[in-house]
Amino acid sequence: MKVFRSVDSILISAFLLAVIGASAWVLFSPLPVSGDEKTDRVTFDTNVLRARFENHCFGCHGDGGEEGGFSFEQLAAGDYGDQTIRKWEAVWQNIRAETMPPSDEDRPSVTTRSEWVDWIQSDVFRLDATQIDPGRAVLHISPVLFEKYLSAADKIVGDAIQTSGPSWPETRFWSDHFRMDSPEGPKAHEVKFNDTRQFHFQKKIDRSGKYDVAVKWSLDGAWTNTDQAAEITLWLYPSDDDEPTEIARHLAGFNEKTSGVLSASVAVGDQPMHLSVKFHPTSKDTTSKQLDNPGPAPYSFRVEYINFVGPTDGDVRKYNRGQKILFNGPPPSDADEAALDAMTGEVIGRFATRAFRRPIDDATLARLCQIARETRQIPGNRYEHGIAAAIKLVLASPRFLFRIEKEMPAAQLAAMPSHLPTSALGEPIDDLSLATRISYFLWGGPPDDDLLSVAQDGKLRENLDQQIDRMIDQEWRLRVGVGNFVGQWLKTRDVHSIPVDVRRVLAFRGDDKMFPWQVREAMKQETETMFRYLIEENRPIHELLNADYSFMNESLAKFYGIAGVQGDKIRKVDLPPDSHRRGILTHGSVLLVTSNPTRTSPVKRGLFILENLLGTPAPPAPPNVPSLEESQSGDMKNASLRQVLEQHRRDPACASCHARMDPLGLALEHYNAIGQYREMEWGMPGWRGRDPEPDKPIDPKGVRIFGGRHRADEAVLRLCAQRREHETLATGRRRCRFQVQSFNPIA
Repeated sequence: MKVFRSVDSILISAFLLAVIGASAWVLFSPLPVSGDEKTDRVTFDTNVLRARFENHCFGCHGDGGEEGGFSFEQLAAGDYGDQTIRKWEAVWQNIRAETMPPSDEDRPSVTTRSEWVDWIQSDVFRLDATQIDPGRAVLHISPVLFEKYLSAADKIVGDAIQTSGPSWPETRFWSDHFRMDSPEGPKAHEVKFNDTRQFHFQKKIDRSGKYDVAVKWSLDGAWTNTDQAAEITLWLYPSDDDEPTEIARHLAGFNEKTSGVLSASVAVGDQPMHLSVKFHPTSKDTTSKQLDNPGPAPYSFRVEYINFVGPTDGDVRKYNRGQKILFNGPPPSDADEAALDAMTGEVIGRFATRAFRRPIDDATLARLCQIARETRQIPGNRYEHGIAAAIKLVLASPRFLFRIEKEMPAAQLAAMPSHLPTSALGEPIDDLSLATRISYFLWGGPPDDDLLSVAQDGKLRENLDQQIDRMIDQEWRLRVGVGNFVGQWLKTRDVHSIPVDVRRVLAFRGDDKMFPWQVREAMKQETETMFRYLIEENRPIHELLNADYSFMNESLAKFYGIAGVQGDKIRKVDLPPDSHRRGILTHGSVLLVTSNPTRTSPVKRGLFILENLLGTPAPPAPPNVPSLEESQSGDMKNASLRQVLEQHRRDPACASCHARMDPLGLALEHYNAIGQYREMEWGMPGWRGRDPEPDKPIDPKGVRIFGGRHRADEAVLRLCAQRREHETLATGRRRCRFQVQSFNPIA
């Protein structure tokens, strides 16, 4: 087995168990929905609070003191309402994060701090997790939202089911089937707006005849208005010896950010089909416009794919892939009502079982079959119309939209092996609910037939290890699940959309060619592949933060300055001993999504570490706080970013939060906004009458919020790896008061 080899698999076992449901009872109990909490009234007089917090907290927050607008007297006098519990939660978070009392005050011992946390969790957060009333607001779906569900279901069914019958065959070729006349090489897929380029497609089509051809293109234009434009044309080469013929044309403005299709009908013979897409600017005067472009990338044009539908003059028609999977064969004759009813029950029953993640009950199946029958009997409708109507209702059903869980049957509960844990917070959930949780964690989608079959037989728990191994071995499904999880947790899904002005980041010592989309994609894959590797190989979870290896291809390795990597394929690379990269905090994806378009952001990076790795988020910034750019004026004009932040922290309204965020973010200042390592913060050259700015050395040292001075770029990795808040790594969600009881057994 690759996972759950033993109870002591460091954190991987806890990681899987936690993320599936983010609690110790995730596998065995119903998951309550937070809403209107039913709890006893909880109040404490000042003497109770004084006994615990007087020596370390009352100097600022008691006996009339209200520094930061908070005092313990407020908690003693208040009801256990929403405002009071939010204040208690802030106290709890600050104690856990060791941000209060501040480092320059008398700080409690580790034992005292632990006692405070335990007391707040057990006495203040006195919640009955098995008796949570969701309340009316949680149980309500707005009419607008329900309309959107129906609209989405309608589109999905329309794409999957061909109600008009079989259609002409369709073949799609993506951009990697094109070659471009370009200095960057034939595999280049993009072109700037000031270049004239041609994308060539040459391939043998299986059947000769007439085809409907459609070329999908996309355009990433300027952010500012301009009257310049480019012609996008589609050309057909009848043969290698003949001149090409223009068959489609589109005029695109430079300020457009859009996509379109060039379409035409062409005759295909026995020779390979040769088409080209030509991109031709109507004006050559684009240099100045390009320099003034504040957008994330240069103006660019890209061919996405080419579609062939046909031959339209032939007799071959096909059902699409979705319909083949759904119907498992062609439908019977419309005249055979009994056969139609039988197939309807089979098709809908099979689909609804997968959609509901459990076998459909007879009453619901009968209602859906009746709707399908009535729909297909409408004049002009076909059998497919009835199936489409029933499936649309399945996709709009609460049993599909929500993960509704059921309790384990009493007979199965009594026979549960003693070595399997049971929940202290409610009745155990059944195997089908457990299968759904595992599947949505690992695959990001519903269980497959094998998992449902084992769960339906009530044998999932005793075969849990084998099923998880089997699921992990299905690489493409695991890739989707990991992509969804890492995309949300580490924001890798934003890598391609983050705006970056590469020229300003590099102080005009480089241009956009240094940071093409291929490097962005490799950054995204680096992080996702590493996460998947940890699961597949049962590696210790701390390697996320301090691994001496990574995953990259040649383009990313060159971008990082790492030699010896060749080829486009992402592969494991052992980092050199003197490498400045260790773990995900030095991955380009993380460094990119935590930066501003023109410079690094220690605030964003520090906040990212607090929220996503340490599980101790900072409160929102107070209103009317000036930006760093506004602070960088006058005497601070040529100051380093560290000096500007130090000036910013002198504002009492900013100090408490920035004292936590900035040191962690400054730890990563050796990495610029596009993730490259640097020793100096480059100054801007003289431009438009401005004096050139001097280069400034980067100081990685900082005062850590947990006490002690550290070389941040090394110590912050150890800090994140050692903090108990690695449970946030394991669950991908912030720990909150509702989950206190469930996190502790895992940790």
